[in-house]
Amino acid sequence: TQSLFGTGAIVGTASYMAPEQLQGKSVTTAADIHALGVLLFEMVTGRHPFEGETPLAIALRRLSGPAPSPREFVKDLDRNWEAATLACLEADPARRPPNPAAVLAILEGARPRRPLVSRRTLAWGAGVVVAGAAAGVLWRPRRARNPEAERHFKVGEEFVRRRSADDLKNAVAEFDQAIGIEPDFADAWAGLANAWAAIANFSFGDSAAALANARRAAEKAVLLEPDSARALGILGYCISIDLSRWKQGEAYLVRAVLIDPKRAESRLWYASFLGKSGRPREAIRQLLTGLEDEPASLTLNQQLASEYLRAGEFEKSLVIARELVRLQPFQALGYLASARAQEYLGRYDDGLASCQLASKYMTGPVVDSYQACLLAGRGDRAEALRDSQPLENPPR
Repeated sequence: TQSLFGTGAIVGTASYMAPEQLQGKSVTTAADIHALGVLLFEMVTGRHPFEGETPLAIALRRLSGPAPSPREFVKDLDRNWEAATLACLEADPARRPPNPAAVLAILEGARPRRPLVSRRTLAWGAGVVVAGAAAGVLWRPRRARNPEAERHFKVGEEFVRRRSADDLKNAVAEFDQAIGIEPDFADAWAGLANAWAAIANFSFGDSAAALANARRAAEKAVLLEPDSARALGILGYCISIDLSRWKQGEAYLVRAVLIDPKRAESRLWYASFLGKSGRPREAIRQLLTGLEDEPASLTLNQQLASEYLRAGEFEKSLVIARELVRLQPFQALGYLASARAQEYLGRYDDGLASCQLASKYMTGPVVDSYQACLLAGRGDRAEALRDSQPLENPPR
């Protein structure tokens, strides 16, 4: 009674999974035929048709175009083997052989059912899937939104990008107004979840209550648009900052990236998860991909500075942090990222100066904790204890 994705995971080995499995769609015996095609390809070439350093990279390659011909690697391969292998690896399950007997028939010389469109068209279609989800989702007509709801939504989007306590509270108010006008406005629910998640993450008040609000809003967004990369991504992110179940967020985050690889926000949320999972190199790749489309993104650059720190590349982290300050000198994030990199580089006085600049735009446990670490690193134990004492009883 539950889909594979509904249980919290996309189940399978990425190298052998069919596109419909990667997209969380219904799985039939056609997926087994696809896996057979992968095995045929391996048998004659000694390699996988879709290769990558990580399961996500393999999945993205599978969704980005048709399978290569095995004759690209084995020039004298029998044409029947080529035809059978490519027939099994068709992106559309309806165009694959219906059963193993049909595959055997192609190997023995029968002509495979021809695709209704050219392979070039199929490649373009697969690109559309990667750019925005399955074709049925991408082309689903959207009714016009109420202009006033749309206005509140766009204002909320601007506030949520700013990341200060007051800005995030304003974002919540704007998204609430948009939803009050249009209760089925999925993007507004996702925006509301994003605002509450940031409030929880930065401890601007009761973090537990904020996270609960974020989770409810994200679940509502997914309920309204189950194939929305934005809705799935923010739900995955909300789960990923819940210490009691954070690892369960990966399935949602991966699916969001697969549905819309061009959405930088999805890359950001997945990178945050990868970094916490001890995979900073994978996180850096995700962020650099996202920055190709949004090079001035404050949050993407901030996360990149953090991941370079986790990877032990402290000078690179400081370079990105300084770029953050240049991009937005009236935000605390750049100064805090600089302070953390300067701490790891042993430049404690510089780091404390960065904290002082950050405190102009943000106050609370985040700034206090950074400053306490720098003081401790410099050897000022008494001052470090003084600054860290309020952290013994932080907001929940």
